[in-house]
This record gives sequence, structure tokens and C-alpha cells, in this order.
Amino acid sequence: MRKLQVLDLSGNAFTGSVSYSITRVKQLMRLDLSDNLLSGKIPDWWYDLQQLHVLDLSGNNLSGSIPPSVCSPPSLFWLRLCRNNLSGELPESLRNCNTLLALDIGDNKINGTIPEWFGESLLSLQKLRMTSNMIHGKVPTQLCQLSNLQILDLSHNKLTGSIPSCLGSLRGLKFVKFYRWFPNYLYSSYVFTPKMELVEKGTKKTYTFNLDQVNLIDLSCNNLHGEIPNEITGLSALGALNLSWNQLSGRIPEEIGRMLQLETLDL
Repeated sequence: MRKLQVLDLSGNAFTGSVSYSITRVKQLMRLDLSDNLLSGKIPDWWYDLQQLHVLDLSGNNLSGSIPPSVCSPPSLFWLRLCRNNLSGELPESLRNCNTLLALDIGDNKINGTIPEWFGESLLSLQKLRMTSNMIHGKVPTQLCQLSNLQILDLSHNKLTGSIPSCLGSLRGLKFVKFYRWFPNYLYSSYVFTPKMELVEKGTKKTYTFNLDQVNLIDLSCNNLHGEIPNEITGLSALGALNLSWNQLSGRIPEEIGRMLQLETLDL
């Protein structure tokens, strides 16, 4: 067991807390405990798993805050903590996740603001899902520095202020891509199946291997105001744009009709 690289116990009815015995498996690359009945806090011993690339604890009853050591593995690229009862603010230690490609903390009770250092430290990030929390404040312009971002879901929070016009500079939403977004050596249903729940056309869907084809911005159900920035119409690869249930005003940009990849538009 000490040479085990993949531990997938997802979709069962396991109870109790996340066991410390997992730290004995030093070669572990992927840990998936999603969709169980686990409770208690997320443990703070992730520095013992230095080979970890994928951590999925979603769909449990975990509570408390995100522990500081969760970004200790130096090559962590997938972190999925959604659908729990996590609370508190986002820890500054998350800035150590500089190899992270996907961060999903949606459907929790996380509060505070979106840290400005997201755009300074998480430069590899391609998928950011923070929907259905209690996050307030403005959408920081530093997010525009995440040039590889393809999914930005900040819906169902308490965000205020205007939509940053610099979102129109997101390079990851300007070009249609036809390559895998995660490392080739993990491209196997045995090793890793990417998974993320997103709302498109009013329906929540679970995306797996087709996730790399999804280009989405969802800022719906907040308290954003002001006009829709014309710069967003330059995101020629954007497939879904949802700005509904805000306090937006002004005109709909005429150039929005030039967004040829856009399949879903909800204002």
C-alpha cells in the first residue's frame, strides 16, 4: 500500500473524518473521497503528501475553514472542495498553489472577499468556481491577470461594484482550444477523470472529459451594477455568459452579436 498512487473511494457512504492513515501512502498522486458522508474538519497534514496532484473532497459534510497546509504538495493542480459546509475566509496559504489549474470551492459558506493575490499567485489557473457562497466586495481587477482562465463562476454571492472591463483581456477566452488542459500522464480514466458542475442554459450539468471545451463567465445573482463593459465582446471563444439577476444598467453592447462561439447569453 505504501506505493499506492491512486486512492479513489468516491460515491460510497463512508462516515467519520478523513483518516490520518492516508499520510502513510507517500507516493499518493490522486486522492478522491468525494460524495461520501465524511464530517469534521479538513485535516491539516497535507505536507505529508508531497506527490499529490489531485485532491477531491467534494460532496461531503466537512466543516470549518480550509487548512493552511492544503497547498503544501508542490505539484497540486486540481483542488475540489465544493458541496460541503466550509466556512471562514480563503486562507492566504492558497497563494502557494501556484501550479493549480482548477479550484472549485462552490456550494459552501465561505465568506470574506476575493483576494487580490489570486491574480498574482495563481497564474496557472484555468477553472475558478466559487458559486453559492457568502463572498462579498468587488470583483478584483487582479483576476484579469489570470490570462489562461476559461471558466469563471462567481455566481450566487454578495458581490458589489461594477464588472471589470479588463475581463475582456482574458486570453484563455479569446481563442478556441483543441488540447487537453491537464497533464498528459494523468490522462486516463483510471488515474484521473476531471469533473465540474456548471450551469448552462438554466440547467446544472456535470462536465468530465469535455470540460476542456467549456468557456464560461457566470456572475449572476450578485449585486453588481453599472454597464456591461464593451470589452467583454472581444472574448471570441466565450460560449456562455450569464450576468442575470444583478443591478446592471445601460445598453447591451452592439458588438455582442460578433461573439460567434456564444451559445448561451443571459442578462
